[in-house]
Amino acid sequence: MGKYIDKEAFKVKVSSWVRIADNMLPPRTKATAGYLNSALASFEATKNGYDEAVLLNRNGFVCEGPGENIFLYKKGKLMTPPASDDILEGITRDLVMKLAEEELGIQCVEKSIARTELYNADEVFFSGTAMEVAPVVEVDDIKVADGKPGKVCLELKKLFADLTHGRNPKYMDALRPVYEK
Repeated sequence: MGKYIDKEAFKVKVSSWVRIADNMLPPRTKATAGYLNSALASFEATKNGYDEAVLLNRNGFVCEGPGENIFLYKKGKLMTPPASDDILEGITRDLVMKLAEEELGIQCVEKSIARTELYNADEVFFSGTAMEVAPVVEVDDIKVADGKPGKVCLELKKLFADLTHGRNPKYMDALRPVYEK
């Protein structure tokens, strides 16, 4: 499929656009009309010199990127917003949580995340079908930790690549061939 955005690490901006709520147009449906909200957030971010946006929900909590889920790593725990915070419950998100717990022994917690938690996280990264696993090194012009991709993200990125390319027999059930060789 190729990379969604050809970047090794992302600088993001929290969008002024608010993520549509579950009782407006449920993110779980992936309805075509819902993509306008994401497109506006992405346009705003790129117009202002960032690689991608982060959307907050109507309660001000971190929701997701325009086309990807978001994770924070802090004090040995991996955190991601819960479904109740108006996210798309992504297949890649589920796989990343599974890999973190089973392969790295890292506890994954679904919790509401305040915007300021992005600024003091040890690591921030995206996950998604097109994005795969991608480090975020800066949020709103504030470096995440040392401003370089974090160790946990890079380990998950490699584990995910091994999974999707069929190099880890333990996760063969997660693969669905789309054509015969």
